Amino acid sequence: MDLTALIAEVDRRFVSRPDPVPGWDDPHAAEPAAEAEYSSTTDPQRYAIVAQRAQAWAEALQDAGLAELRTSRTPAWTADMFAGVGRAAMLSPAKLGALPLTVVLLDWDGGASNAVALGVGGGEPAEALLLPDCGCDGCDPGSKALLDELDAVFLDVVGGSFAHANGGAGESGWVVQSTLDGAWARNLSSRTVGDMEGVLARVRAGENVGERSLHGPAWG
Repeated sequence: MDLTALIAEVDRRFVSRPDPVPGWDDPHAAEPAAEAEYSSTTDPQRYAIVAQRAQAWAEALQDAGLAELRTSRTPAWTADMFAGVGRAAMLSPAKLGALPLTVVLLDWDGGASNAVALGVGGGEPAEALLLPDCGCDGCDPGSKALLDELDAVFLDVVGGSFAHANGGAGESGWVVQSTLDGAWARNLSSRTVGDMEGVLARVRAGENVGERSLHGPAWG
């Protein structure tokens, strides 16, 4: 699988999308957000650009024969994210053993398809990411940061580098998970980055680590 060609196709579809929502710069690049910005959302619909990017990814993956896009029920794990209507579809990879990816478009604060939830793995996902994770003006990082975060999840899963392990549910349970440029962990403050990467290496080698671990091959 040529990831460079795949990204180029995603870019092509994204640029030619109907009714494009324009991007915007980080409004806090020069100075921190004002306190009042954390209690307001000037234009919730601007975040629909993230949903448009997710749709470009889904269409490109399906048309490349790497996955089948199937409409599904809005999964229960979105209930604590945003109240509102959701439309879900699962990308089921053609490659045996590859991790599925659920894409949920959510309506938020009077907007339409202006938030995206991504779930890695079937059922209760190992990763459930919401973009934007907060829609207030104060937390707005600009469109590029949001699109880069979305792309990173797709690339990590589709490219076969995604790995996840956890030691139990709840806030007290530890979690180690891959990112495109390394790893992140929760409740592992005593571990070094090398320890985290070691855990993920064991997961990628097929070892069961903790109560649940998850990894899959590249989609193509």
